[in-house]
Amino acid sequence: MTLARKPYLPNPGDVYWVNTVVLYRYDPKPHRPVLVLGVLKPTSEDIAVVTRTTDLTLEGVYSAADPSLRLNKPGVWAYRRNAKLSQWMFPLVKWRGAVSHAELEAVKAKFSR
Repeated sequence: MTLARKPYLPNPGDVYWVNTVVLYRYDPKPHRPVLVLGVLKPTSEDIAVVTRTTDLTLEGVYSAADPSLRLNKPGVWAYRRNAKLSQWMFPLVKWRGAVSHAELEAVKAKFSR
């Protein structure tokens, strides 16, 4: 991962803390953790991601707390969003690590279109 201020392609399964202007401008939080699912199509500018919330009453895929990813409380991968590749750059996105293969596959099963 580079800290260059130019767009780069993230890897599926990676967790990033993302400035919410990249995802949804009406989000009440300034930053939110996301799990990368991948690029929608080879020619696409859109990156499929799923946002995480600590509201355990929401439907989604359970995500245990993981301080190494700066996920300090249990949560749920709950909302699928698209992010523009042109905005996928530091400091708007900050890489934190990767989830387990099992967790990625559960999220893909729930949210892949």
